[in-house]
Amino acid sequence: MHWLALIGLMALACLCHRVAIVHACALIAALVILALATTGALRSGRLVIGAAVVFDYIVFAIVSKNVSWQDIARLNGGNFLPGAVSLALQPGLPWAIKLEFALCLVALTVAIAIRRPGIRLLVPVALLMTAFIPAFGQEPFSFGERLGLFFPYFCTVFICSSVREDGTAALRTPDYALIALAVAVNAFRIDYSYPLSLNPPYEQYAKLTDELGEYDIPMLILHRGMHFYYKYTSGRDAFSYEPEKHWDGKRVWRLVHGVSPEEAFAYLPTECSWGEAAERLREPQYLLVRENCYAQMRAAIRQDMNPELYDLLWSNTMNPSRPRPDFLYKKHTDDPEEAFPALPPQATNGS
Repeated sequence: MHWLALIGLMALACLCHRVAIVHACALIAALVILALATTGALRSGRLVIGAAVVFDYIVFAIVSKNVSWQDIARLNGGNFLPGAVSLALQPGLPWAIKLEFALCLVALTVAIAIRRPGIRLLVPVALLMTAFIPAFGQEPFSFGERLGLFFPYFCTVFICSSVREDGTAALRTPDYALIALAVAVNAFRIDYSYPLSLNPPYEQYAKLTDELGEYDIPMLILHRGMHFYYKYTSGRDAFSYEPEKHWDGKRVWRLVHGVSPEEAFAYLPTECSWGEAAERLREPQYLLVRENCYAQMRAAIRQDMNPELYDLLWSNTMNPSRPRPDFLYKKHTDDPEEAFPALPPQATNGS
């Protein structure tokens, strides 16, 4: 019955977040292989696992209503480092968690050396391997990095599963060593391993949102970190990609990060004056620039003349420059008339 409980919890996790489907698929595949590899006493267990697979299939069918094969496009990014490795290399990851990851590798090596993985360890091995799916995306906590977060937990599951050969054998010295390592793996998963510095700067977002409320901004282009916070708290339209070409650039504004007023003044066209098309904000890292002026300013910056500023506006995620991904357009084909439609009016109307 404990397998049924595990399958049920995994199915519930899939309903909570689609990333759990990866772990569920790995678990089910391992259980099926394990059932096929056993005989005799576990023959009845195959029926239980078969029923669990059918149950999960039903859950996946429900979840798949919100899943499109076009979502695969989100994995495009070129980062093929294993998720756990990519996560460990993130400069903002606390040293405590990095130490935990390193300790996991040591513990895993010792566990494999003491107890060579057999068929009975297929399930923990399958779950553990999901932490090494490629990261794919370049952004922090991309698809693979989210799975990599589970590495310490599944490492502990593997270690604990390998401690005893059977239910009657007494613990030996290597077993105590494995238990000690399993405990040590989780020793750093405490409050200081997640400092508040990892949280988005919500206080700054709140100040910016309040200040932006003083301006008439039909549509604001801003970085993804603040996108949903601003949109939810202000009730205004916001977008974290390059604006659509059919939008009116005079009604779209940019929250520009990292550009000084002097730099903006040097590249803004003469018809874009301060106070009308560009504003200094009280938060010193940000400027507010009207989109038609921002586009001209960015086009005037040459990479060979000012590479740092060029990269800041074209390659930094704090200043969106990527177009909306193709897979996001499908859900907008039947949108009603909007001020800022995803598709040009003729495409929306089907003409």
